[in-house]
Amino acid sequence: MSKPTSELADFSATRIAKIRHLKSQKQVAQEAGFDSVNFVSMLKRGDAKLPIDRVPSFSAALQSL
Repeated sequence: MSKPTSELADFSATRIAKIRHLKSQKQVAQEAGFDSVNFVSMLKRGDAKLPIDRVPSFSAALQSL
């Protein structure tokens, strides 16, 4: 049985796919201030919650250049 995804997970996965020709998922993680690219993967799957203090940096990292 698969678990339902969150709106954040859906949005993150879609947005990262749209900007992948501009920056890698590793770059997104670094710009957002995450120690590991795995955390971004976890956000995309809905396996992690985005800390409220990281919302601005994650949002900025998802912007296109």
